[in-house]
Amino acid sequence: RIGNTAAPNQTAYSTVALSPGTQASANVGIVDTGNYDQDQCEPETATGLRVFFPNQSGSVTLPLSFSTCSSPSTTSIQVSPIK
Repeated sequence: RIGNTAAPNQTAYSTVALSPGTQASANVGIVDTGNYDQDQCEPETATGLRVFFPNQSGSVTLPLSFSTCSSPSTTSIQVSPIK
């Protein structure tokens, strides 16, 4: 694990029920760490994005390489509600 968990976007949302074989999506914003003071951000390269499902304890890791802040004082990922 690197840095803070993603910050939730405070957009209004409603429950989404999925039937077998259907899908939903959520927007994930990853800020360019170059926009932060490097001493405050402490950028590191992540090799995956771990996704937890709402109200579930299980997760999956998506293979994705990106720069993220490792400092606990900075959050560089935001997630929107599923739609």
